[in-house]
Amino acid sequence: MQIRPISSLVKVFPDETGDLPIFAGDTAARNETYSFQVALRAENEAERDGRIRVAVSGGLNVEIRSVESVPSLHPAGNTDSDYLRTAPGLYPDLLADLEAHDRFNLLPDQWRVLWCTVRVGGAAPGKYPVTLEFTQMADWDKSRSVSRDAA
Repeated sequence: MQIRPISSLVKVFPDETGDLPIFAGDTAARNETYSFQVALRAENEAERDGRIRVAVSGGLNVEIRSVESVPSLHPAGNTDSDYLRTAPGLYPDLLADLEAHDRFNLLPDQWRVLWCTVRVGGAAPGKYPVTLEFTQMADWDKSRSVSRDAA
């Protein structure tokens, strides 16, 4: 499984090819809401189903949602060079709750994206790692994780 932490400003299309820009970390102020994304792609049929578990140190509140793609038949009228795409297709847009609060499905050769919202609250200044651990449903012994610092 490919796992890429990325900025909340990046739109990831399911059929995206090539490397996604990896986002190494960021800063959030006290009482701020900070968001980032994690893009995942199954590399084979055996990785189709995944379960996510979120472990957070420092008591920060983290909400994980799935970025769902919606069909767009006419995504753009008069266009310019700033449009990401202009052709009809699936566009990432809807933030949906995860099934059973911790499950999402991967599809081979398609990017799936999780939207992570961190509510910093009144936490004291410092580094607060946010760790997402991905475990396949069929094999609980094999897991991959990605860690992000929200300071």
